Amino acid sequence: MVSGEPLGQILLVDEDPAVNQQLKLRLEQAGYSAVVVESGAKALEAIVHHPLDLVLMELALPGLSGLELLQMIRSARSRMELPVLILSSRTDSNTMVTAFDLGADDYITKPFNPEVVLARIRSQITLAATKRASAPQQQNSVGKGRYQIERLVGIGGFSQTYLARDTHRPGNPRCVIKRLQRMDDKDGEGKDWTDEHKKVMEIAKAAFEREADILEKLGSHPHIPKLLAHFEEDGQFYTVQNFVPGSSLRQQSNQGVIWSPAQTAYFLCELLKILTFVHQHGVIHGDIKPSNIIQTQGDKRTYFTLIDFGAIKRIEDQPSEHVTSFIGTIGYAPYEQYSGRPRFNSDIFALGRVAVEMSTGTLPEIGESLEEAIPFGFGDPRLLAILERMIATDADERYPTAQSVLEEILPLRKQLLAELAAVRS
Repeated sequence: MVSGEPLGQILLVDEDPAVNQQLKLRLEQAGYSAVVVESGAKALEAIVHHPLDLVLMELALPGLSGLELLQMIRSARSRMELPVLILSSRTDSNTMVTAFDLGADDYITKPFNPEVVLARIRSQITLAATKRASAPQQQNSVGKGRYQIERLVGIGGFSQTYLARDTHRPGNPRCVIKRLQRMDDKDGEGKDWTDEHKKVMEIAKAAFEREADILEKLGSHPHIPKLLAHFEEDGQFYTVQNFVPGSSLRQQSNQGVIWSPAQTAYFLCELLKILTFVHQHGVIHGDIKPSNIIQTQGDKRTYFTLIDFGAIKRIEDQPSEHVTSFIGTIGYAPYEQYSGRPRFNSDIFALGRVAVEMSTGTLPEIGESLEEAIPFGFGDPRLLAILERMIATDADERYPTAQSVLEEILPLRKQLLAELAAVRS
């Protein structure tokens, strides 16, 4: 084992624990540190939260595919900034060519020799460092220099989110900048957008502009980010929103936080109030998940803020007849959303899934009975019954509105608080 500072930090993305264990051990022996994840969604979180020097990833991944993950990485990080080395069981030439077209720096097939993988890692890290040293300093601001970018905080299919400083306001307060990847973006040696890419990009652009329009209307709510600016610069579109301090529920979950029934009931009450306000404006959020809910402490109570309205949909919008696109997050979106026909209670489904995860530390398969999947996880059958109805796969069997759930959860919360007080006394 090499002592001292690590030579670099490597992200390993593979659902096979044996591969991860073997590579992690060899990397650490060689003087590197390793961050290990099993899915594309977790890889995106790791890229945001860790100072990485290289990504070593499999293409056969659960949920978000390896090629989709690669495309999203390249939308936010160049080859010079973050090399990506594919280590995959897929050996067909078409997949390899596609991977290189999407921005892979190297490709190794399984079975593999750990020493060869290590040599390729050293080569790519050295090459990227050489390119960075010789490259001109990049401009790290937008809005004609007004907004100074600090760091990447989120990666989407067609957009990236950054923490920034507004230099035109007293004290240079923090804000959140979302950038839409423009249609002609390329990654150095990348290829032109195909017609299908352009169609999907048009949908993303419409959603991006719709988000700004809706945020202008919804920003009056104290627990929805306020839109500060919306502009186009150098052919790219940006929205600027106020920064919400605190931690996301995803960060809470990753730290092993599990809520009591009373905490879950309180959370549901707070979010259902926000959803009632959103739905009253004829809008579906469309992407409720732990990373899109910020928890803040203040005034001796906990506050929750719902962020990232990039998947919003007006209820009168009709699904496209020409391009089928799924906007949402696998594991939290209900089946009707996959076909582009979300309802108001699609948000209720997603919120219920978040509550289940925060109450138990796990997320069962969609359609799986909570009582069978997590018989020990809730501690209260009344809460279990409400959550079961919230996450019913058939939209007609769910609560029809956020208000209807709120009317059931409010009395339960009072009962849970009374029971806690009785126990403590």
